[in-house]
Amino acid sequence: MRYLKSVYSRIGVYPLKSGIYHYNRSEHKQAVEFLRKALGEPDLGDFGRRTANHYLALCYVSWADELLAAGQRDGALEKLDLALEHGPTFADLLMRKGKILREAGKVREAMASFRRALDIHPEFAEARFEMGLCQLDQDDPAEALGNLEKAFQARMRVFEEPFARGRALIQRGAVEAGRELVRRAFFRRPAQAEAAFRAGLRSLQRERWAEAAEHLEQAWQLEVPHADVHNYLGVAYAELGKLEDAEEHFRESLEINPGFRAARLNLAFLLCEMGQTQKGAEELRRVLQEEPDSTPAQERLQEMEGSAPEKGGPRPG
Repeated sequence: MRYLKSVYSRIGVYPLKSGIYHYNRSEHKQAVEFLRKALGEPDLGDFGRRTANHYLALCYVSWADELLAAGQRDGALEKLDLALEHGPTFADLLMRKGKILREAGKVREAMASFRRALDIHPEFAEARFEMGLCQLDQDDPAEALGNLEKAFQARMRVFEEPFARGRALIQRGAVEAGRELVRRAFFRRPAQAEAAFRAGLRSLQRERWAEAAEHLEQAWQLEVPHADVHNYLGVAYAELGKLEDAEEHFRESLEINPGFRAARLNLAFLLCEMGQTQKGAEELRRVLQEEPDSTPAQERLQEMEGSAPEKGGPRPG
């Protein structure tokens, strides 16, 4: 769940809500049917269209994972291609597709997929590494070594950058913040973090909020902070009723990526639910500045502007 329940209740038309419902239950066929139907609805709007495409991509990826686990490699590749139709800039999808192709012995097709991933994200160390392995398979050691060297350097930068930031903070006297960054630089566990992150997402789908928070906290502790991890943690804590913890994580998400619209929309709704309607209205207006067609933000702000002012403070707007 990318958004709070209170946000989802205001998203789009019935087929879109039904598609999201079936996706959360891992009912892929039904989810795809409803989400595709939603895309054909004339009243869906641009925000609803982006949301439907986002969930179609997620649904096809989840479906591909199930097929791959069952040994159905061709079926998994087919679903990943469908996912890419709805999320063409997802470098990680191209990475997954490339790995499956390489394992199937389709090295040239794998290389094409890794190349597309690197066009989107040139610092994608794992895709660069896989490209190097493919080039070794193709008897091209000079090109392979070039990509393997770049992959190694990109991986090292991931460790070096948080250490450098942490060292600078300590030098400026911000010892605790610096200590945390230095600790993360030394104790990063990318593979374990990725597994914990995916477990957290599965728990969110099933609305197992405490379990989701546990997995996502583990992912956060094992990896340099990412905006989406904090956003998902905010959702889990909000649904658990731990609103102050949720607010902290939504704000952390926005500190990492100020343009993360999902986190800002979640923060706006959360502040309203906490009774901080003036601050909530400010965040809703920021959402609408960046995403004027956000129907949840439009509806919530209109309701607030037509309601009584917050006790002890001016009326929003």
